[in-house]
Amino acid sequence: MMRARVLAALLVFGLGGCDGPSSTISDMRVDNAMQLLRYAAGQGPVLVEVAGEPFGGQARFDPAGLLALVVEAYQPVSNPPLTFTLDKAKAGDAGYRFVWLIDPGLGFTIDGTCAGQVPPRAATKADWVEVRAVFCGPNRSLSAVYGRTRRPRGDDDAGWGHLVRQMSRQLVGERLQG
Repeated sequence: MMRARVLAALLVFGLGGCDGPSSTISDMRVDNAMQLLRYAAGQGPVLVEVAGEPFGGQARFDPAGLLALVVEAYQPVSNPPLTFTLDKAKAGDAGYRFVWLIDPGLGFTIDGTCAGQVPPRAATKADWVEVRAVFCGPNRSLSAVYGRTRRPRGDDDAGWGHLVRQMSRQLVGERLQG
């Protein structure tokens, strides 16, 4: 009887864990993505482009909040610190960039994204936000990550922050937690 209760508790708590943020590398075309990111950052701030918004109209979305999470993701693994920008004019080499697509519609491809072809936005799902992040290099696609989490209500949503930091590191092959 005790064994059945333990098993039931594990199933309940295990299924509850499925509601959290999850992401996976969907394409890794280079073995040295982190080295390429460090090279790009050596040229000046790395460009971050954002298409879409994660909050489903529940809060005002400012891409600077996403940018802050990207910067935070690299604090433990970069010395000197890597810098990022939303302003193409301030980027060191705009050919190297992270492109974030929030709730992308049909037609997403990693190569198309790096060529500037952003798919139309999909209809917003009430409960979940889906995210694609792509690391682009000059004239080529380097890596891509797919992720999803419960729809955040604002920049301070813990699941949203965890997802963006995790996906940022996965884009360059870093496997840190948090």
